[in-house]
Amino acid sequence: MNVDITLDIVRFVLAVALLVVGFARVPRSAVNTVLALFGASYLLLAILGMVDEEVFGLLPTGLTGFDIGFHLVVGIAAIAVIFTPSDTRNRTTSNGRVSSASGASARPTTPGR
Repeated sequence: MNVDITLDIVRFVLAVALLVVGFARVPRSAVNTVLALFGASYLLLAILGMVDEEVFGLLPTGLTGFDIGFHLVVGIAAIAVIFTPSDTRNRTTSNGRVSSASGASARPTTPGR
């Protein structure tokens, strides 16, 4: 993997952004925005790496085939996550209880009871 300072800084900033939206209570739109920026950045880096392995002088040691493949796969995965549905309103736990986003739990209702 490439370890140029420019790439390390970009990866660090993107990682911090992902951690913030991953652990903070933020709206889904904020998560999607960060994932879109992350995915687009990685895809752009992969495409630029295919055109010029040193990304026009920004990465003096150059990107390898592994770097390009890694950035393609991770960029596509980040974009794909944006389009996955997420329903955090009610989730059924292993003991059959329904857990809501507010943390309250209740027995699932069944017809005839």
